[in-house]
Amino acid sequence: MNRMTRICLIVLSAFSAVVIAQTMNARIRKGDILEVRVLGHDVLSRNIMVQPDGTVNYPLIADVPIDGLYLEEFRDLLASQAMKFLGERPIITVAFSQSLAVRVTVLGMVQVPGEYLVPRSATIQGAVTQAGGFTPRAEIDHVRLIRGQEDQKETQIVNLRKFYETGDPSLLPELRDGDVISVPGLPGSNDIKVMGEVRSPGSYMAYVGANVLDVLYMAGGPTEKADLKKVRLISPSRQGKREEIIDLRNPAELGDTGLFPDVAPGDVLYVPVKPQFWKHFFTIAKDITSILLPIAMMIFYYRRYD
Repeated sequence: MNRMTRICLIVLSAFSAVVIAQTMNARIRKGDILEVRVLGHDVLSRNIMVQPDGTVNYPLIADVPIDGLYLEEFRDLLASQAMKFLGERPIITVAFSQSLAVRVTVLGMVQVPGEYLVPRSATIQGAVTQAGGFTPRAEIDHVRLIRGQEDQKETQIVNLRKFYETGDPSLLPELRDGDVISVPGLPGSNDIKVMGEVRSPGSYMAYVGANVLDVLYMAGGPTEKADLKKVRLISPSRQGKREEIIDLRNPAELGDTGLFPDVAPGDVLYVPVKPQFWKHFFTIAKDITSILLPIAMMIFYYRRYD
């Protein structure tokens, strides 16, 4: 090896060391894709993406936010967590992937609508999975993929049912940054039913962000017999609390209508009738009178003619 070759190798090694040092000193950000390699444990070697909440979908640290950490700190964290399960400290390398994430919005009949970061190679199926999957009333053969600027939007209909039946990957277009995925509901599932003591009971298509008060007045408002103290919001497809009792007697006193629960497709709003105390009282009184009056008349005539 001549002198010039040795000099080139030394310079190249020094440059590589500087690059590696700079990379390890870079902070992890939301949306980054990291390459994790665990020597001797292929099942733990994978590419992972930092989610909007700073966490990653990785078995050892699933709920730990890592955004803001240096790569070296993240590597040490992984090694310490892996040692608890493997019994020894493994050799781990981490690096920023050349892949990029894209930001997409998933709306409609999914469990958790919202904005998500997904790998650039992801498809609609992957984005829907990150949004918690479909709700039971989702119409998966007419999923809409909307992309482009406001003045040049394009809409593509994707038949996910056909993909599940055939497994043909060509049916799933790759996602681009800014894409919007809209999952419609089966006929009637986008409606909100308003029942009970309202002026126009029926099904209504509520706009995004509508709350129970908005829907109540879509149905013409309450009748005079409505018991607004115990209005029921029933949400069959919602996770967690599926029924809620709401007091709508004095909405103006609350001021902020945002205090009322939002409604979602498939919800049912039921307005009960007021307890009819006096009506029941007079009914009972009438029954008692019909029994006592003949007895009183008999006593009266008996005393008069006795």
